[in-house]
This record gives sequence, C-alpha cells and structure tokens, in this order.
Amino acid sequence: MKVLLIGPHKSLNGGVASVSQDLLESFESDPDVSLIELSTIYTEKKLFYPINFLVFFIQLIWLSINNRFDLAHIHLASKGSAFRKVIAMALLCMLSKKYLVHLHGAKFDEFYLNLPKITAFIVKYYMQRAIYVVALSKSWENWISEFMHLQNTRIISNGSHSAKRHVNSPILKKMPVCLFGGRLEGRKGPEELLFACSIPPLIGNIKIWFAGDGNDVHYKALAEKLGIIEDCEFFGWMPKEEYYQKLNQADVFILPSFAEGMPMSIIESLSAGIPSISAIVGGIPELIQSGKTGILVEPGNISSLHNAIKKIFETPCTRPRMSKACKEEYTKNFTVDKMFSSFKSLYIETQTK
Repeated sequence: MKVLLIGPHKSLNGGVASVSQDLLESFESDPDVSLIELSTIYTEKKLFYPINFLVFFIQLIWLSINNRFDLAHIHLASKGSAFRKVIAMALLCMLSKKYLVHLHGAKFDEFYLNLPKITAFIVKYYMQRAIYVVALSKSWENWISEFMHLQNTRIISNGSHSAKRHVNSPILKKMPVCLFGGRLEGRKGPEELLFACSIPPLIGNIKIWFAGDGNDVHYKALAEKLGIIEDCEFFGWMPKEEYYQKLNQADVFILPSFAEGMPMSIIESLSAGIPSISAIVGGIPELIQSGKTGILVEPGNISSLHNAIKKIFETPCTRPRMSKACKEEYTKNFTVDKMFSSFKSLYIETQTK
C-alpha cells in the first residue's frame, strides 16, 4: 500500500514537520505500507509559498492521474495551511482518490468559527468527504463533533522519540532551571512566564531558558524592564539534538499557552522525565496529570503560574516521583512506535472503505 503524505517539508521547524519526519522514518522499512512525501511548502520564507504550492499542485495532479498512491494523508492546520489543503482535497475528490485528514492546528477552532459561512461550509464539506479525520486528543474529537458535526473521526496522539537518547554531555548548572520550548509569540505565553518569574521568591533564584524562534528582542526588553534579564537566556531555534541537551539540563518544562493541539514539546519532556507546567488548553490535560507528571494552570493566570513554579522548587522531593511518572506515561502512550502502529492500522483499514 502506498500513502501520499501531504504537509510541510520534514526539514522545516514545527510540530507538524516533526511528526512527518517521524512517520517517514518509521515506515521506511515497513513491508506493507510505504510513505511518499509531497510537500506543500519547502521553506520558512512566505514569499516563496505560492511557487511551492504551484509545484505541489502539479505534482499532486501527476501522481493522482498516474495512480501512484492508494491514500493521501493530509496534515491540516489553520489559516494558509487550511486553504492549501482544501484545494488539494477538492482535487482528490474530483479524481476519486481516497484521503484522510490529520488535524493539527492549535487555533483551528477559532479559525473555523470565524470563517465566512460559505468558506466554513467548503472546509466542512471536504473534511466530511475524508475517510477519516484524525484528532490529536479526545477534547479535539469532541470539538469536531460538536461544532463541525463530523462523525468520521479517530483519535491518534502524537508520538516522539525519547529525548534521553540524545544526552551525551554532563549536566553542569548552579541554579534550578525552567525551560520554555516553543516559538516566542503571544499564543505560547512567554510574557506570562516572565511576569511569573519576576515575583519574589523566584526572582534571582532560578534560571529561565527560552528555546525557540520568534521576536526575542521584545521579550529580552521585557525581561530587562522586569529586572530579570540576568536570570534569562535566549537560545533561539535549536537543532533537535542541541535542544534535547538543554531539555535534559532543565528541572521543569513550562508552556503557558493560550491555545494548543497536542504539543510535541510536552511529549518530549515526558520522555526525558522532566515534569511540565502548562495551561489547561487543547489536548494538554490529556498529556499532563496535574500533581503526577506536572501541574496544570489556567491560561493567562500569572499568579497560578508563579505558585506552580514555586511549588515545584519548594518541594524537591516530589521531582523524582514526577520524573518516574513522566517516563511511564511516555512509554505507555506517546512513543513513535505507538503512533506508527496506530497509523498503520488506520491506513490498512481504509483499504476496505
């Protein structure tokens, strides 16, 4: 069976590209299913998106007409990703090709509910035509059912390779470390983290590491204004192995987002045995068991975020217990092997549809 994997190129930054890369590697030697990557975008530079998509569209027509695949697996997010993929779905329908939709976008709910009625109808129509719509979590499946009235859903959680396997260097640090891993933008909550860490007794007693691209100038200026610039380090975007080195030197991972799907960064933290503090949004409550593998807080609540960080560091005896629980949760539910097995079963199931 041949499956066409449609989405951003595996070499790009971000969770969707990371999932694509893991799936492509997992199916590389599988005797029953082979994956063919077809990228809608190849670069981070938006100027080239139209050219990228034109090349993609021509390739999709050729592959479809020549029956080079049995099923298309379409990664779908919001905004431009949604519009590009709806055009691809329309073409696949026209050519009577099977496809499934893999919904990723953290803000897809907000995006969809704010679309003009006719545009929302078109998006919904082509998602209905999919054999399956894959949701990352139960909460996202419930949303799809309630607001889009789709019944063709399946839940497959993201999976990650273990971050522990990339650790080669000794861990050297003088102060407890909080790691923020994600793009520096308002949706991810880096500003809330800085405010939470500027309140005594945290100020001057912990390090805050930021690993991710984005507008670091704004957040450095805010850290300076809050008097905690000496406590902060901004690394920018990091290759995975370098990021895993930093992750394994951290005491706690923090992602105070306002919207998420099922963040790969938290799954990676689970694999490394690093407890997480994050907000109750998207699929995060299905990743973090509050009090067991981390602490959940309300999005935007700086006081709760501050108290959660303080609690982690004031009760160091709980961290080994949390670390053990994180590794167990990862092994049970969020490995790449589990994600691979789930998708292989789903792919094979579509042959009877």
